[in-house]
This record gives sequence, structure tokens and C-alpha cells, in this order.
Amino acid sequence: MLDNILGKMKDQLNLNEMWKQNSSKVENLVIDGLLGLTEDKLINETEIRAVIAKVYELLPTPIRLVLPRDFIINKILEQKGPLLNKVTETRLKRKNKEL
Repeated sequence: MLDNILGKMKDQLNLNEMWKQNSSKVENLVIDGLLGLTEDKLINETEIRAVIAKVYELLPTPIRLVLPRDFIINKILEQKGPLLNKVTETRLKRKNKEL
């Protein structure tokens, strides 16, 4: 039983380490996906989850094999506020470039 618990803890550490290594790539893909949503849809968690699920499918296979879909969705949703701020900043930068 103790081996089972230790194995689960090791797996969790591996997930967190893999997330640390790849989180910026995933976040950038999510931001790009969220740029396609209108402002009113950005407050809808269902819409955000749908974008994250699509982004998950774009990740390289080794990442998807190690990081489960629910893990990535939950990690991204934990950082929803800062990510939405980055989406707003990116939109403003693009709008200023057009002017």
C-alpha cells in the first residue's frame, strides 16, 4: 500500500515537472485560441474550456501522453485571470499596430 502511495506521489511530481517545462508553450497556444473569442465569451468558462480542449489536441504527443487533458484544463483555469489580462494586452497591441 505504501508503494502505491509513493508511486502516485512520484507520478504527481512528474506531472508538475512536465507542466513547469511546457506551461509557457501551452499558455501561448491558449492565449492565441482565446483571441478568437469575443469579449462576452471570455467570461464563459464553458467557452474557455472548449478552447483549452482544442489546444490540448495541438500539443505534441509526448506531452499529451504525460499530461492528462483534465490536468491541463485545471492548471489553465487556475491562471484564468492573468491569461485573460494577456489576451486583452495582446488585443490592444494588435489594435495599436493597425493604427
